[in-house]
Amino acid sequence: MALRAVVTAKTCQAAPFVPPACLGAANLPGRTRPHGICSPARCVRTRAAQTQVATEKDVASINSALKEAIAAEDYALAARLRDELQRLPQVELQACLQRAVEQEDYAEAARLRDRLLALQPPPPPTSSDTVTAGIRVTVQSRYAKPKSSPGHNYVFTYSVTIQNEGSATVQLRNRRWAISNDATGATEEIRGPGVVGEQPVLSPGEAFNYSSYCQLPTPAGSMEGSYEFTELKQGRPVRTFDVVIGRFALVAAEE
Repeated sequence: MALRAVVTAKTCQAAPFVPPACLGAANLPGRTRPHGICSPARCVRTRAAQTQVATEKDVASINSALKEAIAAEDYALAARLRDELQRLPQVELQACLQRAVEQEDYAEAARLRDRLLALQPPPPPTSSDTVTAGIRVTVQSRYAKPKSSPGHNYVFTYSVTIQNEGSATVQLRNRRWAISNDATGATEEIRGPGVVGEQPVLSPGEAFNYSSYCQLPTPAGSMEGSYEFTELKQGRPVRTFDVVIGRFALVAAEE
């Protein structure tokens, strides 16, 4: 798949594994760690020259490729991906944060925590509004607290408006959704014909509204996807095209 190809190309040229600075070479298996070798502050300073800032997406992408490599029993690739993951600044900061807490250096731990929070990208809004080939798709999600079981199952509803702003008559034929879990990085893909049992035909200026729901085992995630449309002339299909559904957040926020 494309994701794996990108990560493979990146990691094949990676330098030999260097453990996080806060751990030190002396912490590798079979070696004795001299007293005082680890300093969280020095850990951050020694990595400050790095210009590549890791995000949660970097970690999730490499983790996903790592699982694929293990499933395919490509252990050489899995080892390279593991090493690439451990080189990410965000992962190193997490290791330094843990070490600071263990050393009861709480001022440094607070500073490292703030740096980690700054590296995390903001979640997408709970709505999206995109236009593709004259078809506008607007989505708004909401947390359905009465139908949820916090700690076990979270239910989210979403309302969709599909507006034909083009000059041709079109029909929605198929849907594709990608539902991501923020806690695990896992993404589930769902495909099927139409929406809510219908394959609506939209003349220029017409709109179609519907609501549906999804469930997550954790309180935060996101959805995005696409609709497959067919352009009609005199009732006959002349071309097929995809319409983007913009990414929107699923957040179990208290109201």
